[in-house]
Amino acid sequence: MIIKLRFTLMLLALPVICCITSAATITWTNVSGGNWNLPANWSPNQVPGGSDIAIFSTPGSYNVFVTDTESVSNLVLGAASGTLTLNLSGGAFTVNGTGEGQRPISPCH
Repeated sequence: MIIKLRFTLMLLALPVICCITSAATITWTNVSGGNWNLPANWSPNQVPGGSDIAIFSTPGSYNVFVTDTESVSNLVLGAASGTLTLNLSGGAFTVNGTGEGQRPISPCH
């Protein structure tokens, strides 16, 4: 009975653990700008996906180019100085959750 109960509890906990660990917080690191879809521009070295939080907190003025369809759970803009320009030159960009910023956010058309 105890073994069966432990196994059942482990199975019940598995979906919760998977859900908790699936989202990542990924920070842009390239102060020269560059392509959104290049893992080397992010820390850790991976492109944010639809369940991830993308953070732009690196000071500086730079352009980030989105040339295909991308989505994130949350987008956080919070660099202490500079201007971030997010250039959509193809595809689409979707924020599934919220966008946050410590500085004013202006759309660029």
